[in-house]
Amino acid sequence: MNHAAIYSTHPTVKSILDNPDGSVTCYNADREEVALSPALYQAEADRLAALPPPLPTLTARQLRLGLLGLGVTSAQVEAAIAAITDPTAREASRIEWEYAASYERTHSLITMLTPALLPNLTDAAIDAAWTNASAL
Repeated sequence: MNHAAIYSTHPTVKSILDNPDGSVTCYNADREEVALSPALYQAEADRLAALPPPLPTLTARQLRLGLLGLGVTSAQVEAAIAAITDPTAREASRIEWEYAASYERTHSLITMLTPALLPNLTDAAIDAAWTNASAL
């Protein structure tokens, strides 16, 4: 699968899987396969083909080394987590930071802390740094 499930704008189709053979499989909200006209099916396949590939999953080690390469230390991450005002969210973030084995670019901890830790980087720059970290 080249892409995770993609929500469609089609009123019946709720997710689409891009299959390794280049075909797409469409599903409704009940996860039942949806039959589409060939034209609509091709339009959805074309839409998926135009998407960029998903960013790689990073291990905790890769994430920490990638952050260090951007000038962000573990102590700074821990300070940002300590600054979270909601005690439940703070503890959940601390657990995620200490114990998560891997991270997706859209991981809640990443999206929550990125503005505080890397305020001057664009999303594109963060995506590039993420991709670079996957090689560490």
